[in-house]
Amino acid sequence: PASPVTSHTTSHTTSYVTPATGEALRVRGAAFRTRADLKVEDGCDARCAYCIVPDARGPARSVPWDDVLAQVAALATAGVSEVVLTGVNLGRYADTGRDLADLVRAVAAAGIPRVRLSSIEPLDLTERMLTALAETPQVCAHLHVPLQSGADAVLAAMRRGYTAAQYADAIARARAALPGLAVTTDVIAGFPGESPDDHAATIALCERLAFAKLHVFRYSEREGTPAATMPGSVPPATRTARAADLRAAGERLRATYLADAARRPEPQEVLVERVRAGVAEGTTRDYVHVTWPVAGGARAGDVVSAELRESATLR
Repeated sequence: PASPVTSHTTSHTTSYVTPATGEALRVRGAAFRTRADLKVEDGCDARCAYCIVPDARGPARSVPWDDVLAQVAALATAGVSEVVLTGVNLGRYADTGRDLADLVRAVAAAGIPRVRLSSIEPLDLTERMLTALAETPQVCAHLHVPLQSGADAVLAAMRRGYTAAQYADAIARARAALPGLAVTTDVIAGFPGESPDDHAATIALCERLAFAKLHVFRYSEREGTPAATMPGSVPPATRTARAADLRAAGERLRATYLADAARRPEPQEVLVERVRAGVAEGTTRDYVHVTWPVAGGARAGDVVSAELRESATLR
């Protein structure tokens, strides 16, 4: 499933080619300072039953440490306010004995005001990882942690490597380490063998964990994956209906989260991404999109305090 973080296309960019992937990373120039996605890992070794990525993208591999930090230094010099570390399986970052926890600390130490993770698997929310996040104030209070299903039988069939209880424990530990943490997630509707009770368990777990946002995917077969030939195929119409149920649950959860955000008594730190006709748009540290009136001076790339309670629009 796709990352919840999207890049903003701008001019004034410099290209850096990563030795690990051969891909050009576009870096903002000083003329435009907001958020930059920095790909540090590619490929995956997990072999989830529904996923074609290991065949399409190859095994997990990391951009060399020194190359990452050189790119981070260029971003800091260009005045980029937020760096989003991205990867197909970001938690698998490893180079010269250093891992993602080390990288988060190093990126923040390079002078980047805000650091965000594109996504991280629940099994990678180790105490070491959570300690690094908690001890790095530049880290944004938002984690995207894929769930996929709230039913143990479905999780096992998916080869996800954890139970619903283990996932819930990882989220509880993350929230204890990072007060005010927003957690978003991915869920798949209609995986082979999913029963009505399994579907209900997924909705119930999403509601219990009070996710800030759900990304819902209707299951579709990928040729060459183990799931494509599994018994118990769910009829397409049922998949569609279950996806609609999950999206409705996600809308309720998002509305609750935004209502709570609007009641926060203290001003929130917002990264300004656009200012037009006296109206600013930006994102909070917990990735709430905010639109609010500003009285001059604010420009894209500024990190400002904004009241969310009165004239701001949240989404």
